[in-house]
Amino acid sequence: MSSRTAAAKRLAHTANHITKPLITPVNKQQLYNHYQRPIPNELKYLNSLPAKTLFSYFAIGCCTINKPVLNTVIKLFPYIPFSILNFFIGDIYIGGSTPDQVIKKTEQLNNRGINNVLLSLTIENSEGSNQNIDINYIVDETVQSLHSILKPQILTKLQNAQDVNEIAPSYIVLKPSALVDSPVSVLSYPDAKENKSNWEFLVNNCNKVTEHVERLNKEFKELFPERKASFFITCVDAENFAMQQGVYKLQRELFQKFNKINKPVQVVGTVQMYLRSSIPQIELEDKIAKQQGYKVGLKLVRGAYIHSEPDRDVIFATKEETDANYDTGVNQIVSQLDTKQTNIDHLVIATHNKKSSLSLLNQITPQNESKLIVGQLLGMADELSYELINDLKFKKLIKYVPWGPPLETKDYLLRRLQENGDAVRNDNGWKLIFNIFRVLKLKVFG
Repeated sequence: MSSRTAAAKRLAHTANHITKPLITPVNKQQLYNHYQRPIPNELKYLNSLPAKTLFSYFAIGCCTINKPVLNTVIKLFPYIPFSILNFFIGDIYIGGSTPDQVIKKTEQLNNRGINNVLLSLTIENSEGSNQNIDINYIVDETVQSLHSILKPQILTKLQNAQDVNEIAPSYIVLKPSALVDSPVSVLSYPDAKENKSNWEFLVNNCNKVTEHVERLNKEFKELFPERKASFFITCVDAENFAMQQGVYKLQRELFQKFNKINKPVQVVGTVQMYLRSSIPQIELEDKIAKQQGYKVGLKLVRGAYIHSEPDRDVIFATKEETDANYDTGVNQIVSQLDTKQTNIDHLVIATHNKKSSLSLLNQITPQNESKLIVGQLLGMADELSYELINDLKFKKLIKYVPWGPPLETKDYLLRRLQENGDAVRNDNGWKLIFNIFRVLKLKVFG
């Protein structure tokens, strides 16, 4: 059977079983067409941007023309003042350094049809070498951002929505390595006796933030009782493989406390699908949840540490293997959502991959649509975002928005170049520069 025939049969099968589709029948034909051709919307998306943002994309294109240029930029990066980096490219990848700047960024995203975010205070300590960390400040600032940034944003959206279930939840991101002293030891050996007090400190910090999430959910449920999903969700970010077992344990403790069987998911954990152990890990989390009586929420990512992971045996050898594993994991979870076969009850598909995104859209039903979200990094795959929102009318797309002190956000920018260099090169470079000039020509000459 050809891929075209198979795609058509999938669409026909879905159309016959959906009574209130998120994607209309017309859009399902568009979805089928999108399987057959590249993304056509680079020019449309670029043409919708203000001049300042176009200038930033031009700078990114110049930095990613080819691998030698990108590697040179990475080497020079630590010596470039943050003010210069922020002027040229910060507007694309960073939410800002202050809450007011982040609010402005979320308003810009709202204008593009992106109605919510994964908000991350970008201070971390995955190597255990950051001596500038003030853990109490991180906890307090994270809680404050929940109330000052996320709460008013989603409230306005819900008040103006025809259907409150079309609005994605607001996610507050916790980076475990930033919430405990000696993170490498604590997360690598969470059951060690010498780490007991630090482990309790880490769990307590995560509980503090998530208790605010829980209170806000109760408050908003009284205002919007017809809402199916949570309004606010804690998202636990991943760490490198050596520390990830501790992260899994942390997620489990939070699931058990906050993801009650009779309520929507309030905590989402992260699984990195470039790990060979990822699907068995998903199955283990589901098994433990069934045994102990709680729900699981997951965010599936391909993997943030693919370039820096020292143990290459734990990850798939090729991108193709990782992509196949990612899609298998997503399909396995989605096929069981809203059934008695699984305790997994909320899924964030964090991907910049067109095929993975469109495959998910083809599996959305009225029964599972409140539990499925597509997530992307701020500044990445924006032309795909444009297509999903404007052509396919998909409403549950969110962006991961990092923000925080300039030194920390500068490190984040460097990681975007280091860890996502392949994606950056594929999306931009000469092609991006050429398209920007085409857009400018259209703007000037019509």
